[in-house]
Amino acid sequence: MVMKKVFLFFIFIFLYANSNFENNIDNEVLLIEAKLYPKILYLVNENEKKDNIKVAILINKNTKKIGKKLKKLINDKKIKVDLINKINLKYDAYIFTTKKINNKDLKLLLINKKVIFTVFPNRIENAMFSIYIGPKIYPYINPKLLNKAEVKFNPILLKVGKIYEK
Repeated sequence: MVMKKVFLFFIFIFLYANSNFENNIDNEVLLIEAKLYPKILYLVNENEKKDNIKVAILINKNTKKIGKKLKKLINDKKIKVDLINKINLKYDAYIFTTKKINNKDLKLLLINKKVIFTVFPNRIENAMFSIYIGPKIYPYINPKLLNKAEVKFNPILLKVGKIYEK
């Protein structure tokens, strides 16, 4: 009986430690994204003007905190960041804070050649860019969506990033 209690105690400690560890990773991931996504934006559509790039962070009631934190972390004077909860087409790029992206919204953004990011590492299926976390951290690129939207980008991205193939 005592062994069972000790075992359960250690399981509780392990689960608690891992949940706090994941919260720290989330903050670190957001910090990496806040530094990486503006750099990617400068490599996309290089021939267009670089001043006053408008970025929308798409949030809902569950992801508002993540959106606010990411907005605060993106510290680039040439990029204006807004939090929105419904897509409109006045922005150059969109950062999704939800795991699922509505197909209707995705098609609308692709038709209008908007750049799409997601805050979730390795969840690149419905975004053009994310981050890949493995032994090293890379920009994660979905060339299928980039081509579908006819978004032009500097080929150096393909050399420094990890390509999503599916």
